[in-house]
Amino acid sequence: MNTADVAALVARFDLGIVLATAVVLGLCATALFCWRRGVLLLLGYVTIEGVVSALLYPSTLPLLFKDALVLAIYAGAAFALRHRWRDRVIFPRSVVLPMAALVAVSVLEMANPHVGSVLVGLVGLRVTLLYMPLFFVGMALATATPQALARVVRFLVFLSVPASIFGIVEYAIGSDQVRAFGAGFARSLYIVGPESTTDLIYRPAGSFASTGEFGAFLFFVALLCLAAISARGSGLLRWATVAVLVVTAVAVVLQSQRQNWVLIPIAFIAFVALSGRVRSVARNAPLLIVILAVAVVVGGGVLRNRVPHLLSGVSVYTERIDNQELNPLLNTLGSRTALLGRGTGTALGQARYVNGGKVPSSFESDWNIPLVMYGVAGVFALLWVYLAVVRLLWKSARRARKRADPFPIIVLVYFVLSAAVQGFIAYPPQNVYFWLFAGLAAGTSRSLVGSNSEGTDGQPYPEADPVPLADGVADDVVADGTRSIAQARRRGD
Repeated sequence: MNTADVAALVARFDLGIVLATAVVLGLCATALFCWRRGVLLLLGYVTIEGVVSALLYPSTLPLLFKDALVLAIYAGAAFALRHRWRDRVIFPRSVVLPMAALVAVSVLEMANPHVGSVLVGLVGLRVTLLYMPLFFVGMALATATPQALARVVRFLVFLSVPASIFGIVEYAIGSDQVRAFGAGFARSLYIVGPESTTDLIYRPAGSFASTGEFGAFLFFVALLCLAAISARGSGLLRWATVAVLVVTAVAVVLQSQRQNWVLIPIAFIAFVALSGRVRSVARNAPLLIVILAVAVVVGGGVLRNRVPHLLSGVSVYTERIDNQELNPLLNTLGSRTALLGRGTGTALGQARYVNGGKVPSSFESDWNIPLVMYGVAGVFALLWVYLAVVRLLWKSARRARKRADPFPIIVLVYFVLSAAVQGFIAYPPQNVYFWLFAGLAAGTSRSLVGSNSEGTDGQPYPEADPVPLADGVADDVVADGTRSIAQARRRGD
């Protein structure tokens, strides 16, 4: 490559950065003026973030694009809801207080002498706190529109198709061809094995930055598809969802993340148990078997390589738990920093961008991450946040069961499994889905529902007499036992 080629490459790279920045600024402007539309734009951008980063590699500026869009959504929502900042329906005290405690711990831990750099602490604040307010954005969206959760779920389900197909195509063409796309794509290559056969296993990253992010995306979308199939709706919508589930199932097999192969059936069983939709599942059983068969046929090579190792015994899991979870956790508990931690950001992989490329040894240790950063007190603050959100999700799921609405129930299952398995939610796209959909689901049962409003299944809610609020605004109480907004405000939860 001569000097002219290098100059042309640099010019093209700069032009790409400029164009991408201009597009992101346009998205941010849209979110400022219409924060609800900004939420949809955020979900769309999350599915292509990895491709954007790969095309603009080695620039780290794309890492901030999503953050800018999230901040624009916050600003737009804060202005639109400026008269409701004390509204306990959108900001329930039972969640605000534990989140405030976690914020306090995160800020105080920046002064920990082990942090070493203010930038490391700021990265820790970004990862820990930036996406958490999406919970309240989801609450505001759901309380304004009873069908918000169902609509956003279906939006993401159909939005997932290009991302899943991109991953399937990557697997089909092979790692060598993906590497030829450029250095940005080559850095996401992940090849494992061989295990039960002599073949290497290429795990595609799809349109995400890593195969782990793609796996987290497929896990969530698969659960949403399973719930959407059981939801009431038109025949065309149902069969379209079935088609999406076929694509998702194939991608789940080819992506080869065994954790998904275990957790998706567990999540489905939990969903059936909580929703009580045994008859619906029985009716859909032949269809689900056909979908599974298609995925098995397409991904036969992957399954022959990895399933025997998966079924070889619990040693597959106990070894991972011992090496990545239990031993690091015990070592941290036995260290002198167990009580107060080592400081905000010190256990995060993202800290490598500001500490000279050094990757903390605990960055993949899930529950050990908050223990390393915040100590025992910080872990209790994080648990307090999770339990407070689960409490609201549980209430919403119970009411959703009466309305035959599957979506709050599947979000509860997703939230509990993700929190239990992942511990500290630090990586995309989970950090968006985890908080946004929890807010949407929790806010569904707290919606301001009028007598002519419709439920998620298209049927009108029973009429009820309005209950006057202190300021004279009427509040409708649905007949299935949903507590009124007036009562919610008085109780603060």
